[in-house]
Parts: sequence; structure tokens; C-alpha cells
Amino acid sequence: MRSLVLWAAVGLCLAAAQVASGAEGGAEAALSAQERAKEYVRLNGELAQLFARKNFAGGVEVCRKMCGLMPRIAEPHYNLACCLAQLGKNDEALAALAKAADLGFSDAAHAEKDDKYSAMGQTFTKIYKDGK
Repeated sequence: MRSLVLWAAVGLCLAAAQVASGAEGGAEAALSAQERAKEYVRLNGELAQLFARKNFAGGVEVCRKMCGLMPRIAEPHYNLACCLAQLGKNDEALAALAKAADLGFSDAAHAEKDDKYSAMGQTFTKIYKDGK
């Protein structure tokens, strides 16, 4: 599994890119671009702690906030799918994974190895095999 520190760095870069493109989303639209980027990074750190404690219900909440802040970034949708899969919400997990794929998440090799999907077996790989 990839280091969450790496994901935090990737998230920060992607958040900055989305902010630079002028993306706005949901209730968080009132926040300035810099505030959205800072909040996204803060939430990413919170998510890392929740993953470490295997608090996937809390992870769902945080991921949804991150998706609201930066709706065009794939990674929070991917992480949302991971959390939902751990909670046995496979249909919702597959929908979140499909959204991540639609937004450009293309690391199928990582997804196939991600232990957070073990509860779903190989079902999630269908998105990559059928959708790409």
C-alpha cells in the first residue's frame, strides 16, 4: 500500500492545480481558493489518521468533505470507495470508484493490490476492465 504521506503530497499538488483552474464546489464554494486548498490538505491528514485507526465510517465523512472541496480530483473519490468497501457498502464503493476512474484515476495496479478492497474480492476491477 502506498504511503499516505505520498498521497498527501499528491493531494496538495492536485488541490493547488484545481484551485488554480478556478474550480468551485458545493457549500465550500464560499471559501477562498487558498482556504479550500489548506482545508483539503488538513482533511487529508485527518483521513490518514482515520485509516491508521481503521475508522472507515469517519473516513467516509472526511472523503465526502474532500470531494466537496475539490470535486474534480480523483483521489478522494478513490479513498471514499476504499472506506465504503471496508464498511461492506459495495454498490456505493463501486460507484465512488467509477467516479474516481471518470476523473482520471488510472492506477489499476495499485487498486488491485489495495487491501481495502479485499472484502469485495475482484468485483471492483470490472470498472477498469469494462470501463477503460
